[in-house]
Order: sequence, then structure tokens, then C-alpha cells
Amino acid sequence: MRQLAYYWRLRPETFGYDNQDWPLPNEPFSIFTSQYGSAGKPQAQNYDSAQPISLWDQKQISFLPPVKANQFIVINNFGSTPGVLPNPQRVTGCRTYRLSFSVTQRTIVTSSQITGISFVGVGGSANLTFPQSYSSSSDLKTIFESLFPVQNPIVAVTAVTGLDFITYTITLDFTLYGSNQPRPTLTVNWQPSLLDRIRTVEAVGTCQATIDFIEGVKPNGFVQLVVNDTRYFKEPIHTQALGISGDAAPFPQEVGFMVPQWSLKPNFYVLPGQVWDLQYTVMNNIPALNDYINYLNTAPSPPEDPAEFGTFWTFAEVFCSYYLFEDAEALICHQLMKLGITINPDSVIWYKKQILESEGLDTDTFEVYLDLQKKWAEKQKRLEKHYHRGRPK
Repeated sequence: MRQLAYYWRLRPETFGYDNQDWPLPNEPFSIFTSQYGSAGKPQAQNYDSAQPISLWDQKQISFLPPVKANQFIVINNFGSTPGVLPNPQRVTGCRTYRLSFSVTQRTIVTSSQITGISFVGVGGSANLTFPQSYSSSSDLKTIFESLFPVQNPIVAVTAVTGLDFITYTITLDFTLYGSNQPRPTLTVNWQPSLLDRIRTVEAVGTCQATIDFIEGVKPNGFVQLVVNDTRYFKEPIHTQALGISGDAAPFPQEVGFMVPQWSLKPNFYVLPGQVWDLQYTVMNNIPALNDYINYLNTAPSPPEDPAEFGTFWTFAEVFCSYYLFEDAEALICHQLMKLGITINPDSVIWYKKQILESEGLDTDTFEVYLDLQKKWAEKQKRLEKHYHRGRPK
């Protein structure tokens, strides 16, 4: 028996805004196999790639695997991001972020070299091999422009010639696309000559320009449990429903009076041979909101303050918790389901204990199963009476 959890997150990870990053309103999609959010995990590339880089983020499934014959799944809880209205927020953030540092070269040598670069930003790995030799400002400019082909920062190099050294000052201007976007850091190792020791310099970062970002938009999302092609939640008139709203089953859950307002009771069972899915539906039209913001920024009259749809903030989240029973415990789950007993870790452990204590009895007879069912019902009544003691009826 294992208790597992799945966490799905949707946030605009790319540099700038792209309507293809966002799901269309009123169209359900799978949080396991879709291209949206953490379900779609492309491979990272380059220093300044915005794609996720951890080993888990590189994994992706293309279809929903069926539950194996020796397994039994019990879904016991889920939730999603609350928020009925879009509620966009205008946040002032850094637009142009500058990294500045200096390296030197001895005047008596023909070249020096960059021996290594450590960049911490939004992900990726270097596409250059080190060491890289340099003997002029143009060499250094070429090196650092080649490191960032995706984001393409503005690179400037100035040289000051002294008595023994030529000092090169390098500045890189990165464009940021959200108030919460991580600020890049850069550490460079270099040698003024091949006979000198390797030296290290850490770039100094400063914000050069700011802009207003539109952020904090809420999804108005619904979660639907799907087994094979059957959707679990329906409308009161038995028509197709989108699922449970994030306002009814919020994630993250808050501690307080009457929280959460809704919970998954009874638990949801997935039998061997079946496939299950969690489908999420966004109701707010975020691409249309972005188009409207762009229209305001380009409208000739009346003039509007410039703003941009921000990135690097969490738009939607979905959480699911479930139990995976295997082998003998899966067989116990089938028997408990036949007896009408709720399947959870407590009931499975209790049933296993009763079987072990019934030495010498034929546990396949109807009388034994009926007696076990009565004992479980009596235990549940005692628990309910104990925990409801003193409460008005």
C-alpha cells in the first residue's frame, strides 16, 4: 500500500507571452498528457532556455496507462486553484536587468582565456566548450553573445589599456518578462595569461528600467474525474458537468473554520483494466485578455500607460492524492467492495487482521464475511458516537 500525490502547475514559462501557452476557455484537458503546464515537459536547451531542467520535468506520458490486474486505486482527495473572476493585478517590475563585470589581459601576451562560466537564470546549460581564448573586445563580445542565443541579451565591451594589463568591462542587458522572474547571476573564471592562476569574478546585477506587468490572473477552473470515457461528476439534472470548482475544493487548502468546504466522500475507486484521468477546465479567456492589453498599448487615442502580460507567476494548480493497493491488498479491496465496506488504509488493515486471527476457519463462507461486515459497521458507529459527543443534533 502506498499513498501517492500528483501536483500539476500551469505557468507561462516562455520569454514573453504566447497565446499557445494557455488553454482555451471551456475546453477540458488532461493534467497528465496535455501540452499545458507541467504535463508537457520539453527538454531544456541552452543557457537562457526557459524550459524546466530537472530530471522529473523532462518526463512526460503520451497516454493514460491502465490499472494493472494486481492493483487497486482509491482516489481520496483533490483540489485546484480557487478564483471565479480573473482579477488581474498591475505590478511594476524590472524590465531591463544588467550584469556587469571585468576581466583582464596582460599586455605582454597575445591572448588570454575564459576557463569557465557559471550562469544561474531560468534554466539550461552552456553551448560552448571551455576554455575560450580572447585577445580583443570583439572576441569577448562574440563569446558572451554565443552563450545566450535564445534570449539574446545586449552585450557591450569596453577596454582600458594600462601599464601591465588591459581591463575589459563587459555588460549584459537581459530583458525580463515578469515581476517574479528570477534575476540572473553570472560567475566567470579567467586567466590574464596561460602562466597566471585562474581568477574568479561575480557579475554585479542592477535594474536599468521598469515596466508594468499584468499578473495574478485567476483561472476559474474545474476538476473532473474520468474513468475510461465516463465523467464522475454531473449536474443535478444529470447532464454533463465540468467538475468541481476550485472555490469549492481549493488548493492549497487553508486551515480554519469550515475549511475545506467540500471533500471527496466517498472515495473514488479505479478497478483493474480501467484508465483514469483528471481533466481541468479553464473558464476565463486569458488569450483574449492579453489581446485586449495589447490593443490598449497600441491604440492611438486615448493613450494608455504601457503594460505587458507578465510571466513567471503561477496561473493554475491541481493536486490529487490517492492510494495504490497491490497484490494481496488489492484482493482485499475487491472483497471489501463486495461487502459494501468503505475502502481505505484502516479498513484494509483491519480486514487483514481479522483474516489472520480467524485461524482454522473457512474464510470463503458467507457467514464469516457477514460477521466481518457487522463488526466493521459497529466499529464505525462507535467512532462516530465518540467524535460527535457533545455536539447538538
